[in-house]
Formats: sequence, structure tokens, C-alpha cells
Amino acid sequence: MRFYKRASDGTWHVDFWHNGRRVRTSTGTADRQSAREWAERYKAQLWRAERLGERPAVTWDAAVLEWLVS
Repeated sequence: MRFYKRASDGTWHVDFWHNGRRVRTSTGTADRQSAREWAERYKAQLWRAERLGERPAVTWDAAVLEWLVS
């Protein structure tokens, strides 16, 4: 797992492979320790979704907001 900072916004980004796919995303924080914790939780969530079939809980409001933004 690789962490790097973008000069434009100062937030940490993470780059790793999961199940043959490359995942590159922002952690949303400028603190490296918080970024590491976020990345570990994200990887655990991906693993649980793949291995255990768990789906993330999405509220109606969040789904509607995502639909309106896209």
C-alpha cells in the first residue's frame, strides 16, 4: 500500500491492489496516521464485501444525493 500527498490539496492519497484491481483514492485527510487508519478500514470493508457478501448500508438520503449529483 502506497501513500502519497498531492501538492494541489495537501491530502493523503492511497494506492493499492485489491482482487486484481488497482484502487487509487483520496483519504480525505492531511494527517498521515488518520490516512493509514482510513485506508485499513477501507481495505477491510472491501474484503468483507468480497468474502462475506456484506453490502454497505446506504440511507435513502445518501442515495438520492448521489443520484442528483451525478
